[in-house]
Amino acid sequence: MNRISLVLAAALAVCASHAEGATLAIAADAQGVVVPLPAGNDAASLIVELDDYDVTAVVKIADGTLTLSARGLALEPGEHHLRVLVMRPNGDIDTLMELLLDVARSAETTHTQSLNVLLGSSARIAEGPDEDFAGLGRDAYRGVLQWSAERDSANWALRGNVDALYDSVTTNAPDGNVWQAPGYLLQAERRFESGSVSLGLGDDPIALGNLLFSGYIRRGLRLDLDAFDQRARVQAFTLNSEPVTSFDADLVPTGDSGSVRGGYAVLEPVFAHPE
Repeated sequence: MNRISLVLAAALAVCASHAEGATLAIAADAQGVVVPLPAGNDAASLIVELDDYDVTAVVKIADGTLTLSARGLALEPGEHHLRVLVMRPNGDIDTLMELLLDVARSAETTHTQSLNVLLGSSARIAEGPDEDFAGLGRDAYRGVLQWSAERDSANWALRGNVDALYDSVTTNAPDGNVWQAPGYLLQAERRFESGSVSLGLGDDPIALGNLLFSGYIRRGLRLDLDAFDQRARVQAFTLNSEPVTSFDADLVPTGDSGSVRGGYAVLEPVFAHPE
């Protein structure tokens, strides 16, 4: 039975900013980021979090400054939340400072591509009658192919990835298919001054804000729009209702069998920005 669902979620987030909660602009080609720290704190008592992950072990704290390697931390273009905590002698943990890192997007067009191939085979050797393996082949062949590519510019991003599996003796695939496509994605994104719109075909994680699937991956077609510096996010989709891995599955589910169509929106009128 076809299920048409429309989920509308509105979230109001009011975050108190510390006096230190400013924005630090980082150039696209920056090798590192140096942040001055408030005086009077032992470096061993500090905890550094980046986007809610503890990165204390991979940053340098010396001479009253905090140094982050932008390349080493693989900071993506956009905003990242830096928080420095201090552990007091009595065990209390206080927020020492908060900072919003705004990493600029490179004006140059970049291209990345990767291809991974893994092949394997095995053979069973039996010295005597092998009645225990009646009906089973002596040889087994397996292979994995992974390809991904991305072209990124100031206004456009094109992405694609394909995963393919081959298993000559599989017993888990439907109808005994030896080829499976557990994941593929073709996506085009157009960026604007305060948002973006993207169209994706294939397998892509469903956002946690979409209560329909709660973060699972489904194959299909989806249109995403974010505006006003991500204060408004909208998605429309037509997806397979169950996980799909076969090569001959419909790219875009149609009809009333096994498809889900709908959309959702998340609105955040007040965002966690220092302003």
